[in-house]
Amino acid sequence: MGKLIILGTTIGNVEDISIRALRHIFESPIVLAEDTRVFIKFKTILKDRYLETLKSLNINSETNQNIYSYREQNHDRVVKDILNQLNDQDVVIVTDAGMPGISDPGFKLIRDVIEAGFEIDVVPGPTAATSALVLSGLPTDYYAFVGFLPRKKSKIQKLIDNYNLEQTSLIFYESPFRVIKSLEILQDLYGEDLNVSAVGEITKKFQRVERGRVIEVLEKFRKQAPKGEWVIVFREL
Repeated sequence: MGKLIILGTTIGNVEDISIRALRHIFESPIVLAEDTRVFIKFKTILKDRYLETLKSLNINSETNQNIYSYREQNHDRVVKDILNQLNDQDVVIVTDAGMPGISDPGFKLIRDVIEAGFEIDVVPGPTAATSALVLSGLPTDYYAFVGFLPRKKSKIQKLIDNYNLEQTSLIFYESPFRVIKSLEILQDLYGEDLNVSAVGEITKKFQRVERGRVIEVLEKFRKQAPKGEWVIVFREL
């Protein structure tokens, strides 16, 4: 009987890959990928950069793999086949970047695999949420990750009202096209002195971090527009 292996990949810098991750990426017979093209390209980059390392670790970079697309949208169609595969061998799940199940496909499959009685394992990898939290300079004792914020101001307020902002640092993901709008909503709801940290293109060459009161961070973004994907951390101090 096999097990489902939840594999965290890098979030921007391929040098963050682990040895365990390399072994599973290249040697696992079955891989479920959010986008098979992205995974194949990622493998090619890793092989080009680390071929000698792979050889020194006795990792076979030429393993014949079956790579399938897995997304939340096709879960119901493919889950039975995945469970059947687990009767005989391990199955690895990866997303385009980061950890499966964290604002990415994976939760439904993990739940169904557990309910079917199979084991699961994890190969830890970086997540943008916790990386941005430690970069923020805001307290890390209590924090909550809420994924992507709703679009409507009323729904944002309803979500955030579940937390005490004096005791909890909240983290959310945002697209470059919504960063300013979301920060404006936070300013309207919680005032211009709300403490905010915004991290863009995390671990990449052009990583950008803006910290300060929300009014100050907004001013910086109006002068230099945000690019790439962003993680916002905020808290009342």
